[in-house]
Parts: sequence; structure tokens; C-alpha cells
Amino acid sequence: MVNSNCTKKTGGIFTMEDKIREEIALLRYSIIAPLISETNFEGESLNGFFLRMSEKKYKRHDGTFVTVSASTIQRWYYFDQII
Repeated sequence: MVNSNCTKKTGGIFTMEDKIREEIALLRYSIIAPLISETNFEGESLNGFFLRMSEKKYKRHDGTFVTVSASTIQRWYYFDQII
């Protein structure tokens, strides 16, 4: 029996928890994507980028808004660089 809170995906079943994890990962990626794709503003330092992005509010998977510290954004960016 398939749980009604699950969505089917090729190769298996995604639970709601998996869906939330994916949405969180996509939010994190959307914040650091300009650096990864090198579409960051010309001449802005990395620290400037981290600070500018930390001043914004982001909509979470549950509809609430959250801010993210510059140090957290920096950690996400450098973690992505080592993967």
C-alpha cells in the first residue's frame, strides 16, 4: 500500500520527508547559484556577496520566511566547492 503523502518517482518512492529535503536543498542552491554560475555582480567580493544575500528573506517550503547568516551562506558555498 502506498502512503497518500508519497509521490512516485522513477526508481522508487519519495516520501514527504524526501520532498522537504529536496526543497531545502533547492533553496540553499538558489542562494549560492550566482556564485557557482559566475553571474555574481562584477567586482563584488565573496564576503560582499555573502553579506548581501544574508540581508534578504527567503521563502521556505512551509511558506514561512527566513533569513540566512552570511557565515551559513559562506559554508554552503565552500562545501559545494569541495564536492
